[in-house]
Amino acid sequence: DSEILMHWFEGGKVTKKELKPFQIYEFLNKGNARQFMNSLILFLRHTGHQGLILLMDEMETVVTMSTTIRNAAYENVRLFIDNSETAQYLHLFFSIIPDVLLSEKGFKSYDALWSRVRSIGDAKRLNYRGVLVDLHQTPLQTEELLDLGRALRTLHGTSFRWHPEEMVTDSVMEQICDSQKRMGVISEVRLFIKQLISILDLAEQGTSPRDMDMARQMVETRQQMEAEKMKQMQPTWDS
Repeated sequence: DSEILMHWFEGGKVTKKELKPFQIYEFLNKGNARQFMNSLILFLRHTGHQGLILLMDEMETVVTMSTTIRNAAYENVRLFIDNSETAQYLHLFFSIIPDVLLSEKGFKSYDALWSRVRSIGDAKRLNYRGVLVDLHQTPLQTEELLDLGRALRTLHGTSFRWHPEEMVTDSVMEQICDSQKRMGVISEVRLFIKQLISILDLAEQGTSPRDMDMARQMVETRQQMEAEKMKQMQPTWDS
């Protein structure tokens, strides 16, 4: 019984007959999604949690979708911004690139959403409580990148059941930062993350970081990122 309930809770396919013993009579849909979200937050509060944080990545992929799908996605973002019922206990973060804001098929193409974010980026001083926060105005310093790297290293070790700190030491991460400084890209957090993950993957498979060319690997990682960006931004036929 608990498996059925968890399956429904995760958005899986469950029949109404299976849900009836739990006094659940609805499936998640566009009409009740907001109510479900509010109920989830109230449930989390009831179980002792402070609230809910949702982290959304790859928002730029929406730009390449058809008009119908794209507008539906933008409407969902608008609804989250306007949701005041549980705003105190819900924080939603989208990771986006400038193209999502400025391109013809970005936020600007959907007036209901654009009207809520268009003036946010004009301020000279950064407002961390604003709807839109430009992280390029506050690039991470080396020590902050190292803190991020340590957290990623721990996650990698947990995921693959090994001890990465024995091979991928803090000194290795400092070398990554030094390479970025020499190339003038120290503020590119994504580049740091992708290179570190690549090093962790290779080290877990037996390749020592001492045998790696950090500068060359950084160039290759950056080229890979550019290729991924170009692929994501490839246009598709609008329906």
